[in-house]
This record gives sequence, C-alpha cells and structure tokens, in this order.
Amino acid sequence: MTDREFKELARKCHDNSASEEERIAFDHAYHLMLRRYTEWDKEQMRDEETVKAEIYQSLTQRVILDQENKTPKVKKRRYFYVAAAVVLVVGLAGLFYFSKREANQVQQQFAVKQEVVPGKQGATLILASGEKIVLSSANKGQLAQEAGVIITKTADGQLVYEIKNQSDSKKGQQNTLSTNKGETYQVRLPDGSMVWLNAASTLKYPVSFSGLKTRSVELNGEAYFEVAKNEAFPFIVHTDREVVKVLGTHFNMSSYQDESFSRTTLIEGKVSVSPNGSSGNVHTKILKPGEQGEVLQGIIEVRKVNTEEVIAWKNDEFMFNNEDIRSVMNKISRWYDVEIVYKSSAKNVLIWGSISRFKSITDVLKLIELTGSVHFKVEGRRVLVMD
Repeated sequence: MTDREFKELARKCHDNSASEEERIAFDHAYHLMLRRYTEWDKEQMRDEETVKAEIYQSLTQRVILDQENKTPKVKKRRYFYVAAAVVLVVGLAGLFYFSKREANQVQQQFAVKQEVVPGKQGATLILASGEKIVLSSANKGQLAQEAGVIITKTADGQLVYEIKNQSDSKKGQQNTLSTNKGETYQVRLPDGSMVWLNAASTLKYPVSFSGLKTRSVELNGEAYFEVAKNEAFPFIVHTDREVVKVLGTHFNMSSYQDESFSRTTLIEGKVSVSPNGSSGNVHTKILKPGEQGEVLQGIIEVRKVNTEEVIAWKNDEFMFNNEDIRSVMNKISRWYDVEIVYKSSAKNVLIWGSISRFKSITDVLKLIELTGSVHFKVEGRRVLVMD
C-alpha cells in the first residue's frame, strides 16, 4: 500500500465514508505500521496530538450515530468498541513516548564505536563468460546479452532475463547471482519465475531453459520463489541437503551452510521435498500450504508454521516467535554484516517480537533485550552477547 493510498483510507475512515473492505484494509495497514515503528515519526504520521484529536473526534461522532441508529444491545457493544479504541489511542501515545525515551536510554547504554547500518539492495552477477557485474553500482538498462538472452537491470533494481533468440541458446551456460551479508536482490528468470534472494545467499541458474528437460537451479542460503506455472516443465531447486520439485507455486527455502538444517515452507501450490541421496519416494514428503519441511541429517520433519513469520524478511521485517537466540543472531549477523561473539552460553533464551529490517541495529538489539535474559554491547562491527 502506497503512502497516498493509506492517507486516502485514513480520510475515509475519519469522515465515515469508508466501506467495510476499506476499513479492514486500513486496519491491516495501521497495525502493520504499529509493528514497524518504535517511535512516532512526525514526517510520516503528522503531528501526534493532531492525529489523536482527529481519531477521538471521529470516534465521538460514531458514538452519536450509534445512539441515533442502533438498538440498545448494539449501542452497548459499540460503546465498548469505541471506549476500547480511545484507550488504544491514548495508550499508543504513551507507548510511542515510552519507546522513544527508552530508545534514548539504551542508546546511551550501548558502546557504539561505529554506526552499523541496515542492509540494502545489492548483489553480484557472474556471467557464463566469467565476467562479474556489481549490481548496486551498475546503471539501469541492458547489462549483457548471451545465449540469446538479454539481461537488464530495471529502474527499481530488479534483474530481468528476456529471451530474444532461442536459436542462439546454448545448453550448460549458467549465471550466478550472489548477495553478500547486508544485501538482498530480486531476479526474474528466463521462464518468468521470480526469485527474492536474502542476504549471504547464492543462486545458480541456466542463462536459458530452452532445450532443457527441467528448470533446475541451485541455492545456497535463503530465497523466496514465485514459480511460473508449466506442468510439462518442472521447476527443481537443489541445495546441499535436499531437492524440491514444483510445477508452479510460491515457497521459501532456507539452507545456509552455517546452520545444521534446511527448511522449505510452502505458501501456495504443492511441492515435494526429498533429502539428497534418497532414492524413490520412500523419503519424499509432499507439502501443503502452510507446512514446512525441515531436513536434518537426511530426515524430513513436516510441521505447520506461520508463513508470515517465515517470509517476513522478504517484506523487510524481522519477526521472531519464541525463536532461539542463536537463530535470531544469525539473521542479524547476515543483514547488518556484523560478527556475533557470545560472552555467555545464551542457552534456552527464546525471542519474541517484530521490527522493520531498516531500523538501526541498536533498535533491534533493544527489542531483544526486553526479554531480560540477554544483553548486548556493540564494538565496531562486533556484537557481544552477554548475560
């Protein structure tokens, strides 16, 4: 949702002209904003006192309308709803004040010798010829042409492959797209499939799928796939632990070498997951939407998960739901490109919370410190984890 759309929905909700669908859309965007902001952003949200006054006025008007138009039973329910909303507004103002004050206190507690900034859009493309292109510094437009395919960088930083002449296609030619720590990138493959690459990840894929029996790619790290449907042309993702086969679907894969497991999470469609080296269908698992297959030492375990949490990184958020502290710190290390040093065992520490990935590392660590089980000290590009 754009800033203009959000403001228009807010206006409609304020003057009571919004439809039920628009109110739901506004409510969803509003609560997403609450998750992302730890303090009131005057530039984005306007003056805090003005917004509070407008919301209070709108709620008061709604009470009057309910008194005139609703039955006593509905009136009572509406009164409760409005009263709760007023409390939320007042409480929200206090929350922003508290968060801002606490953020200042924590800023003083952290020993920060060098500012650690969030990650950004960037990657390195290695062509079949061996030529390397640093995409963060490359100009938009055509980057290369090989095997009958034109490779371009769009204005919004996306990498796009467009087939121009299939007769020039050569089997076996591959490109490699790699992100460093603190980088993320998006690519549209020659078949139209979209791939979002998370930090510290590598994707290898054919320059063209023409003449091949399958659309096979290799992943090291984490990526989100939206596969173009083609029942006669299966899409296969290989990692060092598993093989995932799809016809057309949306799913997330995470297979970092510094972690002992590989996880495939299905958003929509259907995929099969098999451990590397398995034969036949004995060890193959078929995932349904909302399920995650975890491969650990050749064994697959399937469980139900909250997919919003799994793909939060793609939506520029950190979302932790009772997640192990070491898993959390791995994500922070990759995104902020910092070294994590444990000065305590940090055993049995589980983290819960949500925050934008574009917040400072201090804000993210502050959120984690609210557990009371762990504390941090930032020294340059090292984060010390302490009791």
